[in-house]
Amino acid sequence: MRDSELAERLLSLVITRDRAASIVGDLLEDRRRQGSIAFWMGVVRTSIAFIWRDISSAPARYAALLVAAYLVSIVLYMLFFVLPQYLIHRPYDDSLLSAFWIRETAYLLLSDWALRTRMFFLNSFVLGLVIARISPDREVAACSAIVASNLIIVSAATFVASGVTAHAFATLAWATFNQWPLLLAGVLVRWRSSATLPARP
Repeated sequence: MRDSELAERLLSLVITRDRAASIVGDLLEDRRRQGSIAFWMGVVRTSIAFIWRDISSAPARYAALLVAAYLVSIVLYMLFFVLPQYLIHRPYDDSLLSAFWIRETAYLLLSDWALRTRMFFLNSFVLGLVIARISPDREVAACSAIVASNLIIVSAATFVASGVTAHAFATLAWATFNQWPLLLAGVLVRWRSSATLPARP
């Protein structure tokens, strides 16, 4: 794949394909004078600029989106982590909820580190799908706003509680790594719907 095609695909995550092609054409002209590094830096800066334009142009919409995201996060956390705790510790009886395979599955979800990590990623991915679905034409910007808000909140809470320590930085690194499924979901939904997106100014 040529650099121009890859750049168009990346820019088409946040703008229409026609506009992405036009911008890449301008960047290619600058590339002859400034080189490849400047070209890709231009692609990244342009993408960030359009994401920020989407967010800053409708702060009320994104504030409501953040509230919706945290409500969805609570539901997913209850489903993936609180419900297994309940299934393990509830009194045994003859109901389906006390079946051995259900209790064993719940125990594995909470005790197996690798499986629990996958559940964190699944939680993040499902949240990204929900946010992208309710943000047509702005999927990546919406998911980026959620990621940014998550990192700001985690950073503030971690450094206030623990101070500037190695543990605080480790917590922040894990929180950052845990965001990639959310962004991936936004990208996938955008790519799937980009062929039918209306033009934007």
